[in-house]
Amino acid sequence: MRQAYETASALRGWVLGTLKLATLVSQAGPANIQSRSLAQRLRAMLAPEAAKPDRDDLVYRHRP
Repeated sequence: MRQAYETASALRGWVLGTLKLATLVSQAGPANIQSRSLAQRLRAMLAPEAAKPDRDDLVYRHRP
């Protein structure tokens, strides 16, 4: 899990810092505890208003 965090953290920093995007989203199925945990460790917040392809998915919004 540590490698996933380091990789996601670097990508998040690049997207939000270098590309200057206002936000970034992660999607995870309700049963995907590892992805949900990773998003939370990256300080992403649940975004129930975000569009999602599967209505049961959870969307996490990352901000700078």
